[in-house]
Amino acid sequence: MRIGIEIECWLVDTDGHLRPADEVIAACEGVDSEMVTPLLEVKTPPCDSLSELAAVLGDRLGRVREEARVRDKRLVPLGTPLSDERLPRRTSSRIDVQRAVLGDDFGHAGYCAGTHLHFEQTSVADQLRVLTALDPAFALVNTAPYYRRRRVTACARPHAYRRLCYRSFPEYGQLWRYPESAAEWRGRVERRFDAFVEAAAERGIDPETVESEFSPCDAVWAPVCLRDDLGTVEWRTPDAASPLELCRLAADATRIVETAVEDGTRIGDGGDDGALSLPPFERLRGHVDAAIERGLAAPRVERHLSRMGFESEEYRPFGAEIDGRRRLDADGARRLRRRAADRLERDIERLRETTAPRAELSRG
Repeated sequence: MRIGIEIECWLVDTDGHLRPADEVIAACEGVDSEMVTPLLEVKTPPCDSLSELAAVLGDRLGRVREEARVRDKRLVPLGTPLSDERLPRRTSSRIDVQRAVLGDDFGHAGYCAGTHLHFEQTSVADQLRVLTALDPAFALVNTAPYYRRRRVTACARPHAYRRLCYRSFPEYGQLWRYPESAAEWRGRVERRFDAFVEAAAERGIDPETVESEFSPCDAVWAPVCLRDDLGTVEWRTPDAASPLELCRLAADATRIVETAVEDGTRIGDGGDDGALSLPPFERLRGHVDAAIERGLAAPRVERHLSRMGFESEEYRPFGAEIDGRRRLDADGARRLRRRAADRLERDIERLRETTAPRAELSRG
């Protein structure tokens, strides 16, 4: 199963202040801009193995880091920028449509940075189901309890993205129920796209404009997306996080997805068909809420992830290392960004030294 990864990172100066990323983006292959100017996205092509993914990711991040370094800038892998400073937005017709539909809530998206894993489509329904069940795994690589200076939850990015940005349009950015089949999921996607076009029309944007900027495949931003345009199932659950943690997560998630593809999936306990058992959706939703609120400190989250095949003790999420102050001042935000940048730079060197991610994921 081929796999690719996309990681969004903030660009800061050597003091930790957020800075525009345009020059670095223009100088690098496989790097895209995002909604706000201090954010960029580093992408790999589809890779045939986890070792190739780690090698390509390390190389691309290393090149971006060097382009940033010659400009006295650094890359910061955090789910939120921590502070509440104004982030300059980019302008485009696509962004205009999203802002028209979502209103002021769309502004929250600019304060969120995530990681997207793309799995080659094989047994699509099973992949959709198992990646839905793996959603609470964002707690394993959580980076930030702070959103716009306030300590809001253990895992701030999914809180801001799902509960704030998409609170009025939950089916576009929150977790979907398990599908009965791939065809059923595709039907949902088509209906959501039609509703998106209608919502835009109600706000004065003609359907031709929407359809020129969006397709059914890229007009949904839920944690699990079926990307028929790319031939992948996209898992958008994790924070932007340290590269080694993300390689560990990719290795574990790939193993679990491959098991689901090989053995099939079923919802609920019982049965002797050998299929991978997934929790009923209502129970899963409780696990997700607990993961947002408490992260790995929630016993039900740790039990669920263990049952699915993760060993949570192998992970050291950056967010769990941050103290419990209720508010974060500007100096504190900059210090944490510098710490996250240090961690990324160490990880890049370790990734460049190995082509076997599982061996390098030990804590030595």
